[in-house]
Formats: sequence, structure tokens, C-alpha cells
Amino acid sequence: MKRKSYSITDEERTLIHEETYDENGNVTLSIDYRDSPPTHRNYTYNEKGQLIYQRELQGEIETNSESFEYDDEGTIVDQKLFIGGDVYEHISLTKTDTGFVRKMIQDGIEVERLETSMNGDNWSNKFYLNNELHESQDYTFDKKNKMGETLIKNVEYEILIKDTHDSNGKIILTEEYHKNGSLLTSTEITLEKGEIVKETVREFSPLENHFDRLYEYDPKGNMIAFEVRSSTGALDSFHKRKFDNRNRLIEEVGFSNGHFSGITGIHKGHDRFHFVYEYE
Repeated sequence: MKRKSYSITDEERTLIHEETYDENGNVTLSIDYRDSPPTHRNYTYNEKGQLIYQRELQGEIETNSESFEYDDEGTIVDQKLFIGGDVYEHISLTKTDTGFVRKMIQDGIEVERLETSMNGDNWSNKFYLNNELHESQDYTFDKKNKMGETLIKNVEYEILIKDTHDSNGKIILTEEYHKNGSLLTSTEITLEKGEIVKETVREFSPLENHFDRLYEYDPKGNMIAFEVRSSTGALDSFHKRKFDNRNRLIEEVGFSNGHFSGITGIHKGHDRFHFVYEYE
């Protein structure tokens, strides 16, 4: 199957992106026509449908490629980024008795390391940059109240972010703090059937402000509408999507006025967009 993406401007259709899929629905070829010359990305999968190799070319020149290896549980344990045919970045994952260690090496030098450990319902992560502790994350589950809390701290153990989780592990409140302990932002999350339907964001610095992110889904769980509204109810951004009877995305339209969220890929760089998708 092939999907072509068109940008609609002043009623004119411009082909901007094309994807080819295999019988399992995996993308095997992606072409971005907005680049000059167009950028081609080729993807290779193993018999389990796991991505094991991807290659990017612009014209006849290979810009980069990546390889992936998995363990029996489907976790990526080895990932290499090649530039000019040589390994530039190597990410490896090693399991331990309580968790795992993930390292990122660039040009032969370790630049990042994540050490994670589990203790029953609780867990902790430690992030290192250039072999120095940069940040820690600690999750604690309160069995009595069936609530969880994640504290993200810097190297001085000052709280940067605090997440509150419900009994299903879903985040329902995120609070971001200044190093002096003052609250910078808070995001209260409303869930329905496990999906986020509303995020109320309050900003306290430099001036107090708040806005809402609103999400709408169809019966199949597809997000069909996203809005950002100011405290006065004014519409700052919106994103609407349509699907066909085979549950395939066929149209997107939207605009941003400073609060766009979660729009990536072909939407990047578009303050206002209208895309349609055709399948062959």
C-alpha cells in the first residue's frame, strides 16, 4: 500500500510526502519532497516485524543509516547510527538484577548513561552526562491511597518536576519547579476511558496565566480534534483529523498561535496547514 500526502494552499494541491507500506503495515519507503533533492528513507524489518535497519539518502548521497538489535522481549538492546559509513553513535542496553543500564557513546566517548532499578512497585532512574550525575527520577507508589508520585531532581537534589499518578499509573498532575522551590507551571490532566480529554495548564512566571488543551476521540480511539484555548476561551490553536471507514487518516487541518502541541512530522514548521492523504 502507498500513501501520498498533499498540502492544500489556495485550493492548489502539492505533493509533499509519500510512504510505501508492506503487507504488515510497516513503512518500507518514505520520500519527503519538500527537500531538494527529495529525501528517501528505506526501512528493513525482521521476521517479527521489528525495524532492524533504516537508511536515509538525499539524491544519491547517503546522509545516515541506523541498525537495531532486540532481545527476546522485543526491547532494543543495540542501536548504531552511521554517518559516512562509520559508527558515530552507539546506544547499548545491558540488563542488571534490578533493572538495566543504557549507554550512549559518540565518537568513542560515553556522553550519556541511564541507570534504572526496580524495587517492587517503586523504581528509580539516574541520568549521567559525561560520567557526571545530571538528574534523578524516583517513583513511589502509595498502596493505601493507590496513587503514585514521581520526583525529578537535579544533582543538588532540588525538585524540578513532580508527577502525580492515578491507580493505573496515568499522570494526572504535573508540576514544574524553579530551583528556589517556587512553582513555575502546573498541568492538571483529565482522563476518560484512559484517554486525555483535557489539560489545564497554569503558568506562574513571569506572570500568572492559564490555558486549556482539549482532546476529542472517535469510537476507535483516534484523536479527531485538538484545541488550545486561553483563559478567556479564545481559540489559540486547533488540529482536526478525518479517517475513512478503514480507519486510515485522510485529512488534517489546523493552525497554531503559539501553543501548538504534539504536532510533528510533516506538520513541522507549519503555523497553518491543510493536508489530505490518498492511498493506492
